[in-house]
Amino acid sequence: MLFKYLTGTAIGNLQAGLILSQFGGLLMIFMAFIAGGKMDEGGGRYIFVTVGVVRMLIPILMGNFLQGVILKLALWPVIALSGLKLLETFVAVYFEGLGFIWYFVLTGLVEIAVLIHLLSPKARAELNNHQS
Repeated sequence: MLFKYLTGTAIGNLQAGLILSQFGGLLMIFMAFIAGGKMDEGGGRYIFVTVGVVRMLIPILMGNFLQGVILKLALWPVIALSGLKLLETFVAVYFEGLGFIWYFVLTGLVEIAVLIHLLSPKARAELNNHQS
């Protein structure tokens, strides 16, 4: 619905979820470079950048190169990475305190939107129609 207002054309839940996943990946990369000293411990910055790049590349591959069963299997890493990112936002807010609630609002709500769109029955139907 949001993209209908932005672009003027309606897109399906699958496309909206993949676009939001790419936005979430870009947000992860941005936050990894902005975060400062806490990310440097243990290579956290590199993990965030790698996961962000993967989250940006999988939807591109799904749209351009993948066909058949591989297309359906490629959706699950996106869902898994969004679920892990959502879990990470809860853990970050828990350990950092309520002063870190902005992190949940900024990243957690994007992940909730990704999961709602990708796990909806309409997205599965769209994926099944795209395979044939």
